[in-house]
Amino acid sequence: GNLIVPVNYSKAGDFSEGLASVELGGQSGFIDRSGAIVIPCKYDWVDKFKNGLAKVKSLKKFGILNKKVENVLPCEYDLLGEFSEAAIMIVKDHKYGFADTNGVLIVPLDYDYNGIPLVFKNGYAVAEKNKKQNLIDKSGKLFSTKDFDRIDPFQEGLAAVLKKDKWGFVDVKMKIQIPYLYQAVSNFSAGLAKVRKNDKVGFINNSGKMVIDFLYDEAEDFNKGICIVATDEKFGIIDSAGNILIPCECDAV
Repeated sequence: GNLIVPVNYSKAGDFSEGLASVELGGQSGFIDRSGAIVIPCKYDWVDKFKNGLAKVKSLKKFGILNKKVENVLPCEYDLLGEFSEAAIMIVKDHKYGFADTNGVLIVPLDYDYNGIPLVFKNGYAVAEKNKKQNLIDKSGKLFSTKDFDRIDPFQEGLAAVLKKDKWGFVDVKMKIQIPYLYQAVSNFSAGLAKVRKNDKVGFINNSGKMVIDFLYDEAEDFNKGICIVATDEKFGIIDSAGNILIPCECDAV
């Protein structure tokens, strides 16, 4: 119960990796556990440290610091995403690319930012240009020569793709495996993908076979073999075979 850090700050964040953000005079920096300021309060905003790096904002632009107060990325970007597979999306003048944890630009700022933060997943990220999407690897090489209206990174060997307002799935050879039949889809998880048709939700397996029929208005993704579903604004729970564990009679789950 002893006071370690004096009550000097207008705001403070939790400690992460030995440092906590603090705000003084409208500017933010970091202190250590003794209360010493180790990164001066000179930023408009700071995020917590993760894997030795923290996002910061100065003069309305974003960058990344390390604990030595070195600029891994200078504060010159309009937006930064989140690190995933050691890469982070960077946005400038409505164009995006990706940098690695050393601040090296691995995918140039050649792609059109549409307002959705993107990440690498299973070695690939979405690359969008002229309202068409492809997948790109960390060398900057396009994985596919086909142009999709939208494409999601591969999950369990399949990628969700959108053409002419319908979703289907392709394999790593860009061959269609599940036809363009659905209003919306989720990525595969534990062998199942959520799909929407005629404003109802069901689940298919990775061969496209219907496992759980279009019975629900909404459904979450499966987690540890169960899924929260909703019908007529009432909630219940089903298992991965579609068995009802809790009927859709609850106001909330």
